[in-house]
This record gives sequence, structure tokens and C-alpha cells, in this order.
Amino acid sequence: MLFDSFGVSDGKDKCKEEGGQLLEINSQAENDFVTNYLRSISKLSSIPLSRFGPFRTRSIWLGATDESSEGDFRLMSTNQQLGFHSWMDGEPNNSSFNGGAENCVVLESTKDYTWNDVTCDFDHAVVCESTEVSDITG
Repeated sequence: MLFDSFGVSDGKDKCKEEGGQLLEINSQAENDFVTNYLRSISKLSSIPLSRFGPFRTRSIWLGATDESSEGDFRLMSTNQQLGFHSWMDGEPNNSSFNGGAENCVVLESTKDYTWNDVTCDFDHAVVCESTEVSDITG
């Protein structure tokens, strides 16, 4: 499910309302799947343009944070350390541009679908994933 832009807290709430959670990427295969999907949806016109400080980007929240311990990024749903990441060059950097409070993670389409640590206050698109497993029979 893809939604308009929210701050990370409101995005988490929106996903919970829909029976899911913010997207958590746990492997290269999952990262590739998400990246290919995002590339396929009308050249990203479906993803709202987010305000990132003075910049405008097309990016989505990922369910990861280092809010508890700087530099120790963990999944929001389980508090487990990231087992996979795809940081852009020079990231995560907890940039002083944002007051050194870059505790949340986005996947940035404008940076070849790599990850960036950002402040949790900006609005970015929300992609939710289901937390329920269903049986598929055929």
C-alpha cells in the first residue's frame, strides 16, 4: 500500500490502521523487489514529492531508526539490528544540517534507490507492508 506523505510517526499510525507496518527491507532480494516495483509505477509519479529540508525528493519511509542509540539502526517492529542495508555513499551521517538528529531512514529514488538517514519530522511517502501471513492454496 502506498500513501501520501506523512511524518514517520503518522506514517506508522496509518500503516497500523491498515493492518500493517512501515516497509522494512531485510535482504538484497527484497530491496531489489521494492526498487523494481517503484521504478515500474509510472516513473514514480505515484510517489508524492517530499520536502527534505530545502530540497524536494521522491522518497519513502523505511521502518528503521537509531533513535535509541546513535548509529545503531534497528527495525521499528522488532528492535532487531538491521541485517541488511543499502546506504548511499557517505550515509548514515547524522548530518549537522538537520541538527544532528537524523534518526529515521528513507529510500530515495533520486539517489538510485539507496538509503539515507533523515530527521523524522519531514514528510515522505509511506509504503506499508502486511504483518499478517496468509495461506495461498491453488
